[in-house]
This record gives sequence, C-alpha cells and structure tokens, in this order.
Amino acid sequence: MRTGVGILSIGLFLVVGLQSCAVFGLGALGESLGADGVTAESGAVGLLVALGFLIGGAFSFGAPLLAMVAF
Repeated sequence: MRTGVGILSIGLFLVVGLQSCAVFGLGALGESLGADGVTAESGAVGLLVALGFLIGGAFSFGAPLLAMVAF
C-alpha cells in the first residue's frame, strides 16, 4: 500500500509539475505582453501543489503519518 501511494504521488508530481511549469511560463510571457498575471499566479500555485505531492510521496515510504499531513 505504501509503495503504491508513493509511486502514484510521484507520478502525479511529474504530471502536475510539468503542467504548472508550462502554465507559469505562458503566464510570464503573457504578462510581458500586457495581459494580467493571473495565469502566472495559478502556475505558481500548481507548483506548490506538485511540491506537496513530492513530499507526500517521499514520506509515504518511511513516515506515513507525515505523508498524511503533507497530502
């Protein structure tokens, strides 16, 4: 069970992290062109969510109580 949760959360980290990096980059590009910075802010929040997935996945192997808090 711990291994499955760890593997799934690290996989979700990769998916959410790549998507958030793309949104963050497009938001910064749009901000320089005169658009609002909402897209860049949402990309930054997505990166924080991806970091939570990574921390939760890493702690699920050794300290499942900490992984529960991280999730």
